[in-house]
Amino acid sequence: MNQKQARHHYYFRGLLPCFIAFLSIYYFKATLLSISSFLICYLWPYFLYTPGAKEKYLEFKYRKSFVGLLVRLDEFLKGVLRPKKMALGFLISISTSLIFCMVMWIFSGAGEPLFALAGSCLFTIVYYYLLYNFSNLSFEGDTETLQGELPLETSSEPSQNLQSHQTDSDSNS
Repeated sequence: MNQKQARHHYYFRGLLPCFIAFLSIYYFKATLLSISSFLICYLWPYFLYTPGAKEKYLEFKYRKSFVGLLVRLDEFLKGVLRPKKMALGFLISISTSLIFCMVMWIFSGAGEPLFALAGSCLFTIVYYYLLYNFSNLSFEGDTETLQGELPLETSSEPSQNLQSHQTDSDSNS
């Protein structure tokens, strides 16, 4: 299976159960806060375990974004607690979204802790039964170049020649 097919399988296997659960919750006339609590607790760890997402959002250009903050918070908690087993690291990633929903519920009365817990439990089940095989993949570097588009130069030599040519023309003026 190539990278593109693996990416499609990862997203299909991970988002289809979430969509089915969303439809069933919506069918039973749940409130918007219940649905959002469920989605936060399912999609937050789903994003954190998407191959290549952490590496991308730990880059310097995403340092002020909300998603970058979530990834740095997860990395900070894992650095402080230093989990020796993968299960403890997984529990930390799951618990950050639960803590966020519980804080929303305590301070504003908004949110539903039961739906938040259900979202976390569903993600745990989906991850271990459907997505665990994709955890060692990397979706980065999977972009194709457009036809007619030239690849970027990685060598610094042409830029040095251009720079020396530019200083020569500046000195002639």
